[in-house]
Amino acid sequence: MNNIPQHQAELDPLQNALDHAKERVEFLEKRLDEAKTTGAIELKGLGPSLTVMDPPRTPQVPVSPNRGKIAALSVVLGLGMGAALIYLLTLFDSALRSVEEARRMLQMPVLGVMQRIVTATEEMRLRRRHRRRVFGLSATLMVMAVLIVISFTFYREPIQHSIESVQKYINQLTLW
Repeated sequence: MNNIPQHQAELDPLQNALDHAKERVEFLEKRLDEAKTTGAIELKGLGPSLTVMDPPRTPQVPVSPNRGKIAALSVVLGLGMGAALIYLLTLFDSALRSVEEARRMLQMPVLGVMQRIVTATEEMRLRRRHRRRVFGLSATLMVMAVLIVISFTFYREPIQHSIESVQKYINQLTLW
C-alpha cells in the first residue's frame, strides 16, 4: 500500500514509461509481421530472384608482397630523399663560387680575383659546410639501410607468420 503514488507528479513519470513501453511493443510487433510476410514471400518464390552473373575469380598464385619491388622502391626513395636534402643544404649556402657568379650577383664588374685566404671564420664555415654534406650523405645512407631492412624483415614472410615471430621475439625478451 505504501508503493501507490499519492500525487499526480509521482504518477506522470510512470505513465510516460508505460506509454513508451507500449510504443516499443507495437513497433516490435510490426517488425515481426513484416518478417513473417517476407519469409512467406521467399518460401513461395514470389519475391525478386538474384543470380550471380560474373562469379569472382580466385588468383592462381597466392598473393604475397614482392620483395624485389619493395627493395628497389626503398633504394630509390632513400636516394631521392638524400638528394633532396643535399639540394636544400646547397640551396641555402650563400658562398660565391666563381667570378661569373660574383658578377651576376653583384651586377658590377670584377676588377680582380684574389687567391683564397682562409680566415678563422671561413674555416668554421667550411667545417659547417662539410658537416652538412656528411650529414646529408649519412642521412641518405641511413634511410636507405632502414628501408631495406624493413622491406626484407617484414615483407619476407606472410603477415601472420611475421606477427607470430615478433610475438616469439617479445616473449624471449621478457624471459631475460
